[in-house]
Amino acid sequence: MPVETMSAPPTTWSPPNPSSVIGTPQQDVFWETVICGKGHIVLMARAGTGKTFSVVEAAKRALQKWPNLRVGFSAFNAHIAKELKSKVPRGCQAFTLHSLGLQAITAHLGRRPNIDDGKVRAILDRMAAPEDLNKGRVDRALVKACNSLVSLCKAYLYEGTPAQLDEILSRHDVDLSPDSAVTPTGKPRSVFTNATLKPRVYQLVPFLLEAAKTTLSVIDYDDMIWLPVVLGLKVTTYDLLFIDEAQDMNRCQQKLAFMVCPRGRIVIVGDPAQSIYAFRGADVLSMPRMTELLETSVRGCVTLPLTFTRRCPKAVVTLAQAIVPDIEALPDAPEGIVETITEKDFSQVARAGDMVLCRTNAPLVKAAHQFLRAGRKAVLRGKDLSGQIRDLIEGMGAQTLEELGDMLMRYRLAEGERLESAGKSAQVITAHEDRCDTLTVLMEGCSSLPELDAKISRIFDKKDENGAIILSSVHGSKGLEADTVYILRPDLMPHPKAERKEDQEQESNIRYVALTRAKNRLVFVESEAAKEAVEAFIEKGLKEIFDKHHGDDMGQLNEDDDEDEPESESTYFPDDDSKELPWREGFDSINWLQVHKARLTELERTTPFDAPPEYIEALEKAKAVLPRC
Repeated sequence: MPVETMSAPPTTWSPPNPSSVIGTPQQDVFWETVICGKGHIVLMARAGTGKTFSVVEAAKRALQKWPNLRVGFSAFNAHIAKELKSKVPRGCQAFTLHSLGLQAITAHLGRRPNIDDGKVRAILDRMAAPEDLNKGRVDRALVKACNSLVSLCKAYLYEGTPAQLDEILSRHDVDLSPDSAVTPTGKPRSVFTNATLKPRVYQLVPFLLEAAKTTLSVIDYDDMIWLPVVLGLKVTTYDLLFIDEAQDMNRCQQKLAFMVCPRGRIVIVGDPAQSIYAFRGADVLSMPRMTELLETSVRGCVTLPLTFTRRCPKAVVTLAQAIVPDIEALPDAPEGIVETITEKDFSQVARAGDMVLCRTNAPLVKAAHQFLRAGRKAVLRGKDLSGQIRDLIEGMGAQTLEELGDMLMRYRLAEGERLESAGKSAQVITAHEDRCDTLTVLMEGCSSLPELDAKISRIFDKKDENGAIILSSVHGSKGLEADTVYILRPDLMPHPKAERKEDQEQESNIRYVALTRAKNRLVFVESEAAKEAVEAFIEKGLKEIFDKHHGDDMGQLNEDDDEDEPESESTYFPDDDSKELPWREGFDSINWLQVHKARLTELERTTPFDAPPEYIEALEKAKAVLPRC
């Protein structure tokens, strides 16, 4: 369907005198290219390199040359868009693609549509068959699965074919198993079984997508992007469009962005090494994909670097360079501090204004509770987990706290095994385990379900961040910075379950984002629990196996054996020195994980050809227990 366009109103702003701003050599090249070039631009802006300042200054200089230029800034979220509006030249427009899409839908209808994130459920209510109902309402498991898959289909611009849905399920945390809980009378809470839910969902999703296209009076958040694209609605257009955080765009957002600037110049700004939202539908190849389209356009495209970070000190940049080699510290950047402390010290030294990051949510929830219990203001930032946790509790159907604990333990194990056998990604499995671990942390110290509910409300209550310790998942920390940044459970970055190449790349990006939030001091908080677990395994489990197969009687004959039997020619640890392992050495070192991983690697390398299978299996288990680092 051809796309209709409507031009943004030309600016009436009077340009100021030529800018006297002095930038880095890289920024000067970028500004000169915006003014003197004719093609599209890809600005590869590493963490903290001043990309917002760079694009705002570029817009100012462009308007100095072309006062009637229509300039637009596409921001990643509403918070950033609001911040941009206070910085851009008067007459430039800063927006999110969602707000732009809503504007197009409103213009198409002649009135603003109702916004309701329950739209998919409302459509399901209309088309549900009797077998889909549970006590007169569409079954909860069916609603959740359809909601998730319809949302992801919109992000990918998929029609909902079985092959497309299979692809989505392999990448994302979509639960297609009905509630395992039973009612107090012993009856299943869901009318579906594992065998019947998936076929029904696959049957419904294409119909739900088609119905969503024709139901325009009510839209959900995904529709704001999706409907203008699939219906070819008229959208506001610009002569010069800056697209921020391009690495985190999904396929639908990419399509809408190009609709917004069909004939003008596009500047995409981002850092592929900060792409961390694949789990929610972002295209991990967003920037390469968009770059390729721009390079093959009539205008062509040039890629420019922005590598000098204005945020991070030299010590932090050195760490980040292990992941992204071309990020650089400014020559006059402070040296900065990178250190490791214990969990006990962390709880005492963290101060208001400090930022606390973690790969998973459970350690953050535990820390937030400890701070609040000590009368210290703490804010758990980012996505509200309380809804997910309450859904998990409701799904269990437990009547007492003790029963909930037992059911949660069984569910964590069974669902984890199911996800692994289904070939789910590391991020999907990690998200499941993190939800269970977060609930486990919340249950600590509670004596009843009402007390647990009150605790959830207290910890997840939205507060003013002024004068507070800020706690956030790494995913929720994008765009944030602090003088002092603490990283809890650094052994989880990368996560030990990340084995596939695409998962490892995302984990590497997550670590890079976490490191580069620090403006002065970066502190790794050594996890005593993780350290003790590994120490116990190595000291007890692996040592027992080692002693069993390396003992003095190895290779010796049993008393009952035939004395004439020739001595074994086994090469199995023939050297007595191999029995000497410094089990305790290195436990107090900040590199204790690397120390023990190196030992296991050496044992594996020197394993002889005739080693017993159980020893090889023990080595594999030992490697799996050690977190990746």
